[in-house]
Amino acid sequence: MSIHNRSDATRFKLPDSLLYRGRRAWVLFLQGLFKSSPVGCFRWHENPLETEITISSDQPVEKDAQHKKPIIIVERTDTNEIRASRTKKQKQTDAMTVFSGLHSYSIVLSIIAREDVVAENIAWHINTIYPFFSPQILRAGQFQWIDNMTSISKPIRHNRIYPASVVPDWFMCRIVIAVTSQNNVSFTPENENFLQMMRNVTIQMNLD
Repeated sequence: MSIHNRSDATRFKLPDSLLYRGRRAWVLFLQGLFKSSPVGCFRWHENPLETEITISSDQPVEKDAQHKKPIIIVERTDTNEIRASRTKKQKQTDAMTVFSGLHSYSIVLSIIAREDVVAENIAWHINTIYPFFSPQILRAGQFQWIDNMTSISKPIRHNRIYPASVVPDWFMCRIVIAVTSQNNVSFTPENENFLQMMRNVTIQMNLD
């Protein structure tokens, strides 16, 4: 039986990936920021044909040889678990076991444009504005903490962004922002699916 068909008392469900939520929060913030820009100043639009800047968490895949719009790519570094704990809590009448992990990594904003000064100006604009929206980013990304110290790289040549592009060279600036997220997984003795999973894994490991 699917765990989603059980009652809340017996259902065990892993939390959504905080790594995905974190990147998604920055994408939404940047889209909202540039959606507020005046027309002609890298205004973002949902329609790819109308937008003046591309904002994504994926590397661009563009076959339009005339593409000349700046790009912002939201990526992350490897994550490190800097603390893990197992605690038992009493919730109402049920005993609850909670596994907690504190994860540290960096969000990397790659700003790519045809001219180095454009990439640098966009990076400077983002770095200046985002602290005003730190509370919103913390909530949307479920971060525990966002570092106040960031780094902006100098513009570097990025070669060809698009295989068919008529623009031979692009320039890229990177903003690196350290963040921390806490991941909690909990279960009670009534979580039948979790207990069954534990039994299955133990048997598969020949430890029963």
